[in-house]
Amino acid sequence: MPAAPPTAPPDRAAPPEPPARRRPAPCPPGIRRRGAAALRAAAAALAALPALAAAGAELRVPAGPQAEERLQAALEAARPGDVVMLEAGRYALGRGLSLGADGATLEGAGAEATILSFEGREAGEAGLLVSGDDAILRGFAIEDAAPAALRVRGANGVALIGIRVARGAGGAPADGIVLERAGNALIDGVAVEGPWRAGVRIDRARNVLLRGSRIRGAQTGVALLDSSAVDVIDNALSENRIGIAIAARPGAAGPQGAGSEKAARDGAEPDGAASEGAGDAGPRAGRTRVLRNRIRASGAAERPASAADPTLAPAPAGAGLAVLGGVRDVEIFENDFAENRGANVLILAHPEADDSAAAAFPTRVHVHHNAFAPAGTPRVEEGSLAALLIEALGAPLPDVTWDGAMPRWSYFLLGQDAEDRISVHDNAHAPGARGFGNAHLMMRRLAPWLHRPDFGTAQLAPGLAPLPAARVIVRGQDVAAQAPSAEPAAAR
Repeated sequence: MPAAPPTAPPDRAAPPEPPARRRPAPCPPGIRRRGAAALRAAAAALAALPALAAAGAELRVPAGPQAEERLQAALEAARPGDVVMLEAGRYALGRGLSLGADGATLEGAGAEATILSFEGREAGEAGLLVSGDDAILRGFAIEDAAPAALRVRGANGVALIGIRVARGAGGAPADGIVLERAGNALIDGVAVEGPWRAGVRIDRARNVLLRGSRIRGAQTGVALLDSSAVDVIDNALSENRIGIAIAARPGAAGPQGAGSEKAARDGAEPDGAASEGAGDAGPRAGRTRVLRNRIRASGAAERPASAADPTLAPAPAGAGLAVLGGVRDVEIFENDFAENRGANVLILAHPEADDSAAAAFPTRVHVHHNAFAPAGTPRVEEGSLAALLIEALGAPLPDVTWDGAMPRWSYFLLGQDAEDRISVHDNAHAPGARGFGNAHLMMRRLAPWLHRPDFGTAQLAPGLAPLPAARVIVRGQDVAAQAPSAEPAAAR
């Protein structure tokens, strides 16, 4: 059942008029400001997302001696519509950079040509910290930055396009690309390589589109934590400890997004808004679509759980995709899972959550029309969650493995509410593979003499309604309705 391409709402507002011309700000020493012809060339470089280009001045920063001071000075001097241009070359940086201007663009000569290198240095909060709304970053690489290569914090309407982040072995745990309390964010055509704690970490964010990207070698390829209205589309994930994790922290307040009037005006849900159909008193993480991704070889390399995010550490290694904790409304469809060492899809309560609270358990998880190749059996520690699942269901684990957990009163008296059900149907499995397994771990723990695993899917077959596409607004445009910046990574 092919997914319909996202379309822009018919009543979408027209793009805003460009700002009135103004006198350029004084140019920092060592930075060359170029005229209208060069600016038009820079704007043309944004051709993949043409509506995002904006009129302004160009600040060109060459590589070489004093590049760090000149680059930070340019970022501080940038005003709405300005483009800070990085030339081809390696920028050796000793401290982190920050971009706080609204509506500015930072652009390099390409992810293999322009390199911001933090080798042997601590970058502070991040190699590059972005807090300005409507910022566009494109066409450069960040290498060996810690504790994060690129962090977007509290900003609305940010686009990250064609960026590469990489790190070598060793060093303290660090994340690749981080969205933190952000709203309306596009991550398009990025490449994340190396032993990051999370390749892409989306934390307490709303209205996010991650598409056409490659993520390899991380503890968790994509970590979605307490976030809502997120689309993960056409990405290639390989050799991560866990491919994709969608999780809610026990007792967390849920997604927040960029807490500004502009975020609400551009379509981000206001802070504290509950997930549609949740029926809860408070917000819930979820409303996430994962589609047309290629998820391979999760768990292929030994990566200790101690180096993973504490929220995700309980999830067994080798999972292609894990849904963990009180997440609501997740649709997983048209993905290709292959060569994963653990279950292809895991649906689990968080082991630290209160098992009497409804918000501690995944609900409304819809798994359909995926292709599953046989999964392997990871090495497990005695008493671990992975060991308990294998003891209950056998090895290898079924393609879709559910721990069967729900609030005690529901489990023993009422069963799973029809509105909260897990729905698994119309997936393609290898000959002889077990498509689904319910481990019933709650019964195994409380009344082991009555424990029986369940491998049937008849009660799970009714499909939940499809989730809507995330609406992501960058500089007044719905970028989800525009063409991606490159060929989808999952097709490569």
